[in-house]
Amino acid sequence: LDLLFHPSKGLGLNLARYLIGGSFNPLLSPQFLTEACEAMAIPGYRVTASGPYDWSADSRQRRVLAGAIARGVDEVEAVAYSPPWWMTVSGDTAGLSVGKTNLKKGYYLAYAGYLADVVAHFREQWNVTFSTLNPANEAMEGWWVRGNRQEGCNFNATELNMLVAHVVGTLKTRQMLDRTGVAGFDSFAGRTFQNWEEFSPLVKSALSRINVHGYVPPPKNGTDARAYIEGKFGPLRKRAEALGKEVWVSEMGPLFVTGDDMAVTAFIARCIIQSVNILGASAWVFWQAINKESEADPSALNWGLFTIPYNRINNSTAPPLRVTLSRKYYMLQQFIQGAPKGSLPLNIEAANGCHHSIAAFFHPRRHLLSVFIVNQDVAEYNVSVSISSFGVFNRAISATIEVNRTSYNEAGSRISSANYEVVPSSLRVVAPGNSVTSVLVSNVDALD
Repeated sequence: LDLLFHPSKGLGLNLARYLIGGSFNPLLSPQFLTEACEAMAIPGYRVTASGPYDWSADSRQRRVLAGAIARGVDEVEAVAYSPPWWMTVSGDTAGLSVGKTNLKKGYYLAYAGYLADVVAHFREQWNVTFSTLNPANEAMEGWWVRGNRQEGCNFNATELNMLVAHVVGTLKTRQMLDRTGVAGFDSFAGRTFQNWEEFSPLVKSALSRINVHGYVPPPKNGTDARAYIEGKFGPLRKRAEALGKEVWVSEMGPLFVTGDDMAVTAFIARCIIQSVNILGASAWVFWQAINKESEADPSALNWGLFTIPYNRINNSTAPPLRVTLSRKYYMLQQFIQGAPKGSLPLNIEAANGCHHSIAAFFHPRRHLLSVFIVNQDVAEYNVSVSISSFGVFNRAISATIEVNRTSYNEAGSRISSANYEVVPSSLRVVAPGNSVTSVLVSNVDALD
């Protein structure tokens, strides 16, 4: 937990999501009673339709959440991937069939009530207030089927609209909306935009925030990459801005990419930059923190921020814990240190036009300008970033420069700033091939 959430011993992540589970159904048919199927089901707080709530359930996830909050997490969102198994058609929280919702007819209000009960208990009994509740995950993608290895439930746009309306209504009736808002819809950005008009004005206005997943399938051969990304993210940003809604990337990771650790790291860094510049996102949630050391598929090791032996868990005779940090860990550390909470994203202009590979932020209170450059090519980038276009400051007084880099040979390492210079109208930066470079300029004078 220190590696993830401690502000000085680790990354200092300040946002966490808690998954309200649907529980495992012990009555499933034998073909679904597999170790993987049972392991994927997250413990819920009411395991049968007629039974009482069991608030001792899911102690491990709650212990992690408490540890994260103790280390500095100051915002927590609740999310549900599936209704409790006894509210489902299949009896399996993994889903039903392609494109078919698994929530029983007539259970929309009951499901909303269950989620509200959990949210209320966390606040009243455990002093954890969820800033938002998201009642579904990738529901409109349609791929949640019985026997999967992850909880999930399909909803088409009409069904999802009905569910969100019931959740909003339930929280409002219980006078909880002033503390816990409703977020949606945890689907891909393109899918969310495509179905946007099917959501009612009530649901659109009631949403506290729009959550999207930052995965973007690669463009087809011959497609302009910049136009392709702008087509995926740009329309949704316009919708969000028109409604005054904040956008989170509520799930991100190395989907649709192959390669070694550094190649994946550069890919994810560029995805972060694209979601800043084009989507206008203000928060990011990494899908997976820990890799399984014994994973048979080497590409699976690309997802986690660090790797530990899984047999070390609950094994008092195991050798001392061995942790292997990935390049992704150090890259995220650069972003967190260089663009702390309160930083404002800036519109930038780069001399070589690599808009999707550069992001800039300004922190007014700290008088800190940060520029991030991702170079996925072999050749070195020499970039001049226009300062005059930022519009938040006009000069640097006693400016000091700190440069950090992650590459094949560097792990968030501080490097010489000799090749980096602030001049009256621009910041000159150098980015070697296959690298993520952060340039922090301190003592920046802000405009009034």
